[in-house]
Amino acid sequence: MQSVSAQNNFTRWFHEAASYIRAHRGRLGVVYLPGEALSGDGLTDILRDIVAVAHLGMRVVLVYGIRPQIEECLGGHESKYVDALRVTDERAMACVERQSGAARLKIESMLSRVLADLPTGGGRGEGAATSMGIVSGAFVVARPYGVHGGVDF
Repeated sequence: MQSVSAQNNFTRWFHEAASYIRAHRGRLGVVYLPGEALSGDGLTDILRDIVAVAHLGMRVVLVYGIRPQIEECLGGHESKYVDALRVTDERAMACVERQSGAARLKIESMLSRVLADLPTGGGRGEGAATSMGIVSGAFVVARPYGVHGGVDF
């Protein structure tokens, strides 16, 4: 059982947060997860926070990076960099494709678990029925960087 002081602190915090919740309800927020976050211990907590923000009415787009995963997949294969951009050869592209799919599956499965673990409010712990959807795909179309300074990226 919480003390009266802890309850008052929570109530004060919630009242202060209410204006921010109202101001951002219906807005679109983009969250970037670097590749380091995907292999860290805190990923479940990060995803819980993202789900909480979505349940408060904000539309969330989650974008993730996979640079460390690509480096590990390459296993010491020397990538060529020009102006801090990787020149993507066939081996590197295979790693990009593999690691991108693996990261997407990891995030989606963890989000599904986070959603299933939400309380129902009835105290029975069977998980929350939610209208939050998880959609993934190649919605951003990129063009090749091309040839710059005589280097074919």
